Amino acid sequence: MTTQASTRTGALFRALVHRDFRLLWSAQILSELGDWAARVALGVLVHNRTGSKLLTAAVTAVSLLPWIGIGQALAALGDRFARRSVMVAADLVRAGMFLAMIAVEPVWLLLVLAFIGALATPPFEAARAAFIPEIVSEERYGDALALSNITYQVVLVLGYTAGGGLVALVGPEWALVVNAATFGLSAVLLFFLEGGRIGGMAASVGASLRAAVRTIWGDPYLRRAAGIATIGASCAIVAEALVVVYARENLRGVGDGAIGILAGTVPLGTILASALVRRHGTHEDLLRTSALVVFLGCAGGAAWFLIEPPNFWAVAGFFSIGVVFAMVIPAYAVVGTRLPGEIRASAFGLLQGLLLGGQALASIAGGGLAILVGPGPASAFALFPALGYALFAFLVPPGGKLKIPGLTR
Repeated sequence: MTTQASTRTGALFRALVHRDFRLLWSAQILSELGDWAARVALGVLVHNRTGSKLLTAAVTAVSLLPWIGIGQALAALGDRFARRSVMVAADLVRAGMFLAMIAVEPVWLLLVLAFIGALATPPFEAARAAFIPEIVSEERYGDALALSNITYQVVLVLGYTAGGGLVALVGPEWALVVNAATFGLSAVLLFFLEGGRIGGMAASVGASLRAAVRTIWGDPYLRRAAGIATIGASCAIVAEALVVVYARENLRGVGDGAIGILAGTVPLGTILASALVRRHGTHEDLLRTSALVVFLGCAGGAAWFLIEPPNFWAVAGFFSIGVVFAMVIPAYAVVGTRLPGEIRASAFGLLQGLLLGGQALASIAGGGLAILVGPGPASAFALFPALGYALFAFLVPPGGKLKIPGLTR
């Protein structure tokens, strides 16, 4: 087991032998650093000008809104136009919006510019996700997904830290200038991609989305991957959404410093699990691996969150839900290799919309449940649906019958 884990960890960087993936990965680091750091800088800027908690929170809201509805239509652009062009244009739009923010005064206009910049994220991410299977070999595709996912988690932490550091060092306005520069540098790197220069099919955005829906729904393996990812992430996000309430109600002696510690353990769990999770094999085995990751993460989280507070080992619960998010690697390894290239960006946009939409609804429901039973039990109870579905997905192959390992032939 240790040898297998070491082998998987060492194989993480194998996809970097492909030149285009090296450029794409480097651009991902730059653009995501800019994205997360910009949220911090913009939040500080809005709060400095208004003192409003609601408007400050709206910074995060406008960054997520494009993924619900309009984001899917924009993601389909990655199938109609050259993927490289879509990514470069998206980065330039984001750079332009953040530069424009330093020249405007009304907060409502700042939020409008932030929303326009956020509109560029769905087509960028969908085109990038659709492009990876085209530039790496199938045997290295899982490694590429794992490296991208780990990079995202690391950059998330670094982006928040860098954003805070920039604001403290040069102020929020100049921090936005630096953030805009990261998007510009990302666009330059992507301009030198050798692949992704040819446009896709001439079908309309609506036709692309309909074809993507038919393909996902008609393939039991794709349906299973979508189910595992959506249900697992939606159930796990509840604890993360309640981290502030949990820390303040259950860890009062520690103070608000516990909030950052608990929140930080979530990406740490994802990073470790992503490095160790299985990334190669048959599609059935990959989906069962994804289900197993969800089951283990949810079981650990539920157990820790049900412990009577004060629970100073709560970090284990938040670490466990971080493990759940690593299930996207084997699940999306199946998705990326089963989807037809001409609708891949549209399909990834739909899947991401399901993922984020489910998390948004689950966060709201989790908040309501926390009012009734408290944040700890609410975080635990929210994991039960994912536990049940993960057990089902582990034992029943897509489109098949109950299959118990070691007992069923």
